[in-house]
Amino acid sequence: MTTKLLVIFMLVQTVLFAQTAPNLIVTDLNGTTHNLYNYLDEGKTVILDFFIINCTSCQDGAPYLDEFWNTYGPNGSEQIQVISLEVSNATNQQAEDIAAEWGIGNPIVNLDETPSGFAPFIQSYPTYLVVCPDKSMTPLIDFEYPQTILSWEQNLNICNFGNNITDANILANAISHCEQNISADLVVGNVGTNLINSFTIDVFVDSVYYNSIVWDHALPPNSNTNETPYPIIFESSNIEGDLIEFSMAINDDINTINNSISHNLNDGLSTENTEFTLIIQMDNYPSDLIWSLTNANDAVIFEGMGANYSPYEEVQMTILLESDICYTFSIIDNIGDGLCCSFGEGYFNILSGEDTLIANFDFQKHFIKSFYVGNEIGIAENTSTNKRIVNRLYYNIMGQAINYPTKKGLYLQQSIFEDGSFSTEKMMLTNN
Repeated sequence: MTTKLLVIFMLVQTVLFAQTAPNLIVTDLNGTTHNLYNYLDEGKTVILDFFIINCTSCQDGAPYLDEFWNTYGPNGSEQIQVISLEVSNATNQQAEDIAAEWGIGNPIVNLDETPSGFAPFIQSYPTYLVVCPDKSMTPLIDFEYPQTILSWEQNLNICNFGNNITDANILANAISHCEQNISADLVVGNVGTNLINSFTIDVFVDSVYYNSIVWDHALPPNSNTNETPYPIIFESSNIEGDLIEFSMAINDDINTINNSISHNLNDGLSTENTEFTLIIQMDNYPSDLIWSLTNANDAVIFEGMGANYSPYEEVQMTILLESDICYTFSIIDNIGDGLCCSFGEGYFNILSGEDTLIANFDFQKHFIKSFYVGNEIGIAENTSTNKRIVNRLYYNIMGQAINYPTKKGLYLQQSIFEDGSFSTEKMMLTNN
């Protein structure tokens, strides 16, 4: 399947890249009019996101497009404009509900159908058209994280700087810490057009240099380090501070806005409940998966392999953990397609007692998370009415974040207190 999609992508991109984008004048759900050519004349690159409301891949891609929008849009470097166009004849209310559910922050336009000038270029959903200021456009068909994010950034660079450019970005696929222990799965992507042969990542704790990671291998354009045999895993057991930063240096890099990431070390996960329950809902290819729980001494508490289970089978196990110890849960998909959603909608959920401690359904290659079992602030505490609640978050029973419960059923409500602590409770909605 991957090969066929790649062939389609390459053929369509070759045909469309030389095409001149027609103008597009539309009005979004807030009543604001958007003129494509006006944005291009301002020197902005425009991403047109063609989607429909009943589209899993569209939903999967929405948060990553929103992250790109926040980095390069009006709240960031102001280099791009994103317009999402719903083209399935949905009502305005349906489009508004989907925007809220999927977390779409850029303008949303609701249309009965694809504008005629763009209809020949829309092969599937989502289709993203990246339009340069010179009105040339490149299609990115379907969504496959993180390749599409790399393609957005690569095409933005081509629009701004032309070809023969060097640029790399750094992402954190997963960062986990517990007491002084920290583990980070770092992903570097080549978003230029030149081959990258090496780079250095400097690590800082509270702005003080800690050490460096040297990566000395070949990284082709539009690929990332997790696709090579040399993934980047940073681990340390003696980090003391409030903030850790990873700053990348590469020769002739034309863009430094994407060269560093940081992580707050004051938001660790903890619980007093020693009962630990792991639930994994397999997807269609469970043989790709391996998982484990280890303690601070790297002793394996348990481990498992998806090869021992059937497609779509649910695995559940409960054990008692010792107190005053850090634990780390890790799950790896050897192919890199995760549990959700291209090959079956799987997920995993970790409970502390009856409360959700860790939940994730949308990792790709590697997910890692540490937590502390002991007498610290955690999900079993914070029942005092003297603490002021500053925010509430809601999740379905699978641990997936939702805007607010709207249908009858069981949900999780997480209350965030002003001191940064939180509590999680189950809630039952009895009315539709």
